[in-house]
Amino acid sequence: MSRWMAVSLVSLAVVVAATSPLLGVPVTGNLVGRKADYALMTLHLLDESFSPNNPWPRWLLDGHGGLGAATFFADAPAAWWVALAVKRLLRLNVQDALTLSLAGWRLLGLLTTWLWLRRHLPSRPALAGAALGALLPYGALIDPWMRFAYADTAALALLPLLLLTLEHAAERPWRQGLPPVALATAALTLTSLPLAVLGAYFGLIHALAHALAGNGRRGLLPGLGGGLAGAALAACFLLPAYGLAPAIHAASLSAEPWRHDLLFYSPARERLAIIWFVLLVTLVLGLALLPVLRQAGGLAPRLRLALPAMLFASFALATAVSLPLWPVLPGLSLVARPWRSGGFLSLAVTGLAAMALAAGLRGREALGTGLGLAALPLGFLLALLAFGNPHWSRFMPAAPRLAMARLQPGAYAVAHVPATAAAAGWAESAGGLIPPHPKPPMPPGTTRLRDGYLIAAAEGRFALPQFWFPAWAAWDTHGRVPVAATPDGFVEVLLDRPARQLHVRIITTGWERAGCAVSGATLLLLLLIAADGRRRARLTGPAARGSGLFQGDRRCSSP
Repeated sequence: MSRWMAVSLVSLAVVVAATSPLLGVPVTGNLVGRKADYALMTLHLLDESFSPNNPWPRWLLDGHGGLGAATFFADAPAAWWVALAVKRLLRLNVQDALTLSLAGWRLLGLLTTWLWLRRHLPSRPALAGAALGALLPYGALIDPWMRFAYADTAALALLPLLLLTLEHAAERPWRQGLPPVALATAALTLTSLPLAVLGAYFGLIHALAHALAGNGRRGLLPGLGGGLAGAALAACFLLPAYGLAPAIHAASLSAEPWRHDLLFYSPARERLAIIWFVLLVTLVLGLALLPVLRQAGGLAPRLRLALPAMLFASFALATAVSLPLWPVLPGLSLVARPWRSGGFLSLAVTGLAAMALAAGLRGREALGTGLGLAALPLGFLLALLAFGNPHWSRFMPAAPRLAMARLQPGAYAVAHVPATAAAAGWAESAGGLIPPHPKPPMPPGTTRLRDGYLIAAAEGRFALPQFWFPAWAAWDTHGRVPVAATPDGFVEVLLDRPARQLHVRIITTGWERAGCAVSGATLLLLLLIAADGRRRARLTGPAARGSGLFQGDRRCSSP
């Protein structure tokens, strides 16, 4: 493959990714930006709540119109931290920081896919294949535009790293293979828990395929151990999310949202029909590329079984064929939307495309395929600009766009309402809160803090206009003051004496302290294992070290 052709495909992928900062955050419509308002407000509220003394604000005071939201008790924070860093370092507004971060994650996905493929294939076909993968409609259209699922888009960029580290672990002594798998698993978990759950299952499929291709059972153990260590490393998020789940409305929502999104099971709604069409197109493209496995000879032998297994398993999981698996496989219900497996379906097709390029697919055909794939997201966006919501076609400035988002029902997740507030009637509608009770007035002399309130003086019990949650606590110079939930779902300070300089704030819960302790201990153990692995590698010499993280089973020179 010529260098010009590889550069052309990469340039095409960069242009498609650049549509995010060029077009901004879409105004939510039926077929675009389903979570756009939520993404804008989440980043805005995180920015308002973040401080050096509170670097991980799990409770957002201004959520749900100032009543609070348990957002980061339930959702992974890493992608939002990146967007916040972009906003503050570059001094951007919320919209520009969000869209620039989104484009950055999409370009990172191009890089990580290339790093994964070049372990098996020459660098140039691997790069061109990664560019074709970046143009596949699931990652180029569904997540960044139709859904505007910022965290899921970020997680797609980390999936190739998980596969790469699993392969690395299968080819190295366990002391060298386990830490990278743990870091990749933890990074994915702290970015998107649904895709981390999928990563556990598809990572196992990938590792099994590699074992059958010649690594044997020895290669499975570092991968399994690294996955468990990665979950422990992410315990700072997982333990509070698990322990405090009963206090959040999400735990009482339907346990089977996946059932209604399975292909061939439920009637296709308009948005679902597009997603299913995209998955079918991707599958057909993968099936068209499968014959390359016979034509490629000895090229990338460890991908020859792994890619078809991932192709069929990822598509099957999104269809009614997988219906019996969802209730029985541990954690699978956390995925919620079966079509999220489209990320792994795209990875399988990407690998097949890269093998086809390495096996001699002509550059003209590859460029034509890339142009055809790019036409789907670009044509969809042009149609929306021409016929969609008129506000978006005028490219609303950042301030009016944020003001619009603040008033939309979708700006706040009903699932993040505390369970006590939901029981009091605050989460009756999936389209947003229906306020069944008036807000209690703020006590006189109240000062708003980033993580709560400071009340100058109080004579007796009172309620605050915040939803109750187990993380609330109150104290003054005389000690702790008990808090509880009112029948209306608000936090009530059960003060039975006069108090001065009374703090009512969100504090670190026991689940958070336990999670951080487990994460810290796991990190220390991984550092010790990595240091021991490096020491043993130096003693045994280069011949016994195996292939490096970015070297694998390449068997041919670049065409």
